[in-house]
Amino acid sequence: MDLKSEYYLLSQKQQYLVIACVVGIISCFLPWFTFPMVASVRGIGMNGKFSLILFGLILYFLWSRNRQESLEEALQNKMMILAGIAGLLPLYHLIFTETSEGFLFVTIIGTWGLGIYLTLAASIAIIVIIKKMEEEVVGN
Repeated sequence: MDLKSEYYLLSQKQQYLVIACVVGIISCFLPWFTFPMVASVRGIGMNGKFSLILFGLILYFLWSRNRQESLEEALQNKMMILAGIAGLLPLYHLIFTETSEGFLFVTIIGTWGLGIYLTLAASIAIIVIIKKMEEEVVGN
């Protein structure tokens, strides 16, 4: 089967997980930090390469299992841990760059890019979707 037909075998929440992973992967190539009219630093140039690997692992875990079955609890926990770590990496930059001695340079000269926020949003979305899947299983 091709990827498109396999995608439609997933449940709706699992399809949302795939979309969140793809957004997370794409966000690693977007600017995480921008200096207006000078340059921008993409996520892949910062800790984004680790987020890229983590989102890729989540996608691999989701895609490598039987599509007809629900996610096992252990796999859900692994995916939530990976998403949490992928979200902590951009959060680290948001928090600790502002407390370092380069804070004035960062806030006066540059701005945070779209990629860092999308990476954070994708990791939060993955955790929320998996939590909703767990509630659905417990509710049945």
